[in-house]
Amino acid sequence: MTYYAKRTDANHKDIMAAFRSAGATVLDLSRQGMGCPDLLISYQGSMALVEIKTDPKKKFTPQQELFMTCWQAPVHRVETSEQAENLVKSMKRSPT
Repeated sequence: MTYYAKRTDANHKDIMAAFRSAGATVLDLSRQGMGCPDLLISYQGSMALVEIKTDPKKKFTPQQELFMTCWQAPVHRVETSEQAENLVKSMKRSPT
């Protein structure tokens, strides 16, 4: 078992760029391995874990499934730049 991810998905850089363009701060976790999601994003005081996949047919690895079962926060699946932008929009704070 390896502790480091060997590669990232082909759309990894584009999705990171989409999050940044939408105003989010992005921390790339892809080298963590062990089922850890690919990204931690932050926007207006909220954070989200993100697993990047290239298409809807791509399945989570057993380690990713275990992480998502054990971690006490949702992991968002993102396949496109549009989905990244929509996730950031959903994180916007409501006016008080």
